[in-house]
Amino acid sequence: MGFLFGTSKERFYMYAYMALIIAGAVVSLEVVINLLDGMYATMAIPTMVSTLLLAPKVKKVAGAYFARIDAGEFDEKKPSRSSDTIPSEN
Repeated sequence: MGFLFGTSKERFYMYAYMALIIAGAVVSLEVVINLLDGMYATMAIPTMVSTLLLAPKVKKVAGAYFARIDAGEFDEKKPSRSSDTIPSEN
């Protein structure tokens, strides 16, 4: 977790991690499952917020991309037959 909070704060993460391991060993399975569910919900919140914030930009760029596809900008160009042949040496 040093990449998130810096290496100076990494030991606090390790202490919390070890405390959760001990707590998980002594509490009931229902409490552990509820904690996991809560953590998953907490991780989903930033994902939903970023999706809502980025949706207008994605719509704008996607519209431009699909307009370019409709215009034929990405169609494969077939090489002409004259450029495929190798000139003979006479």
